Amino acid sequence: MTKRYGEIYPPFQDMEAVLQARPSLALHVPDLARTIANELALRFVAGTRRLFWWEGLKVPYVWGRTASFGDLCDKMRLLFPDPDEVLLLFPTNSNYPPWLLFEGVREEVVFVMGESFSSEFMIARRPLDVIVFVNHHDIMVVAGADARAVERLGSAFRREDPAVDQDTTALVNRLDHDRRAARRSFGSSLMSDAKWCSLLVAVRSAGLDVRQVVVKFVDVADARRIWLPMPHGQAYADSLELGPFPFVGIEWLEFPHMALLEIGKDLPPQPHRQDVVAIRATLDATGKRFPLEETPTGLCVIGHAASDAALSSRP
Repeated sequence: MTKRYGEIYPPFQDMEAVLQARPSLALHVPDLARTIANELALRFVAGTRRLFWWEGLKVPYVWGRTASFGDLCDKMRLLFPDPDEVLLLFPTNSNYPPWLLFEGVREEVVFVMGESFSSEFMIARRPLDVIVFVNHHDIMVVAGADARAVERLGSAFRREDPAVDQDTTALVNRLDHDRRAARRSFGSSLMSDAKWCSLLVAVRSAGLDVRQVVVKFVDVADARRIWLPMPHGQAYADSLELGPFPFVGIEWLEFPHMALLEIGKDLPPQPHRQDVVAIRATLDATGKRFPLEETPTGLCVIGHAASDAALSSRP
């Protein structure tokens, strides 16, 4: 059975050596691995058949960078301080499921990660309330349905990062800068922080396969294509490409009919159609009056406008 696993999705050069080095480490049968993966997908991920689950999380999450494997090990110990807590590990290795599933205590899981040449891992704990991703961008993503618990976990490993205080100061400075820029350049603000939070949560929770938005910031000439961001506290959004940024800095945000997904440095973007009709229906169902505008390229949310009349045309 081990050889068959290794032939299909080989995350190690020598699977038998890994298992012999950690006799208490469990390698589960494919049916159980598939069942647990399906349950995790239902709880945490919006849409279906995503290659990288961390791109489509529908629950609160926080993230931090890992500087080295040693740094990754330290963060694992901060996230899971009980050395006897049993964890589930999927070395996903940039493949669609099914994946291998290992179960063991924290140091056994860290050992498997160190022996594997996979660049993507997914770690969960029972009762499947929290999931941790380690991805090929050297980013660790912690997600869970309980926003406060996730923030506590994220704070645990961010406290050890000496750049955090600098990043926090920079974020507060940007918030002040964007507020002044919006007041200077626009006659009215049409989206509050609370409305931006409600909008993003509604879209992410609806199970729509929304992978990309186009965002234009108040003080930046060109719009950017980014993965659908997530609320980060009360005044910020968080994105994998840009990190946290203030809601007040968004001039407009568009859900494009056609997303253009980067799949490799030297490869052309992969087109992905998004159902903007379903997105609008989801937003209308919230009962909130979002400043929406249908454009030739998608559905646009207007953050700031020169006047209310400016809603008649896209910024």
